[in-house]
Amino acid sequence: MTLQSPTVPSHLQLIAVFSNDQSEAPETLAKIVSQSLDRSCVTLHLNDEEHVEHRPLILIDCSCYAANRIQTWLTVKNRGRIPPVALYNTEQSSLHEALLEWPCVRGFFYREMPPSQMVDGLKLLLEGDFWVPRRLLHGYLERNRRPPKHTIKAPELLTRREREILSLLEDGATNAAMARAMSVSEHTIKTHLYNIYKKIDVANRVEAINWSRQNIAAH
Repeated sequence: MTLQSPTVPSHLQLIAVFSNDQSEAPETLAKIVSQSLDRSCVTLHLNDEEHVEHRPLILIDCSCYAANRIQTWLTVKNRGRIPPVALYNTEQSSLHEALLEWPCVRGFFYREMPPSQMVDGLKLLLEGDFWVPRRLLHGYLERNRRPPKHTIKAPELLTRREREILSLLEDGATNAAMARAMSVSEHTIKTHLYNIYKKIDVANRVEAINWSRQNIAAH
């Protein structure tokens, strides 16, 4: 039984398969989806003006559309919401693989992939997951990973009073000086320092000052 949302018309809940009239791939794909997932598909063309934001999944036939054509379509549709997109009938090391840079592109199905694997991938995509080969994920991470500018968002981690104490630490204030400046006891200052060290995982004043300069000052 096909699941239907009460707020979205049933015809919009069909999986959108973008291909052309000469390809037999959509019919084959529709049979797999119907028999294994109890879902239905509708065949569309990339030059169609139909809205796609309510589709549960979009599948684009790479044997019919070049990577540049798909990218142009994604650029136009990106003005609104794009559902998860998967590319099928892809070739390894093709230009289509570069489309992984688009956040909406969440799956790749290569030619000659066994139907059972395609079903597994479609299930994951419909559940909001990804179906991307490790080779592509590895390359994407290698290109895009950077050292974080700030390992912790200090304002969310520390209280206002704790940030004030760190500021006084940077100025070289002693516990006694901080106690006078904040009108509290030295014991209270020591308690605050203990809590700060534990929260930011440092062992002493020097490490706390270095952490503060890297995280607090930038906010």
